[in-house]
Amino acid sequence: MGLYRLRVKGEFGEFEVEGETPEELLNNLKRLPEVLKILENLRELPDSLRKAEEALSKPPLSEKKVSLTGIVETTSEGTVLTVDKDQISDKEALGVLLYSLTSATSSELYKSLNLWGKLSPGAPSRLSEMKREGLVFKDGDQYKLTIAGIRMVEDNIVPRLKSSGRK
Repeated sequence: MGLYRLRVKGEFGEFEVEGETPEELLNNLKRLPEVLKILENLRELPDSLRKAEEALSKPPLSEKKVSLTGIVETTSEGTVLTVDKDQISDKEALGVLLYSLTSATSSELYKSLNLWGKLSPGAPSRLSEMKREGLVFKDGDQYKLTIAGIRMVEDNIVPRLKSSGRK
């Protein structure tokens, strides 16, 4: 007896379904959605692995090198800086906020600046400058500090703010 073969072409690629009898071919064809689901999961695997790798590479808040106590406060409305506005530039404020939040959209950052009482029309420009200077990068719609940005906050901004009377 011959082999029955059906070729299926679709956006997912091309498959051949085989069976020794028409009934076996039909049973194998019925399993195609299950196979396609497995392939879809495999196609999403690299993205899932990338996200898992990013999550593992981020230190939990409890492992951050410096404490932001007295500099940043989390309220029911969001994250707010507690230092005087004249002690910190917009760029430094954005760096400290990103350090505190780990990542944030530009809207979240602007909201935090507004809650702090700093209406900063130049904030988008400061984020662009920080990106050019290698202090932040954009992952989708989220801004995150680079290693250089983290060092800037930990080694320069926070010690300066704490030595100016904030504990």
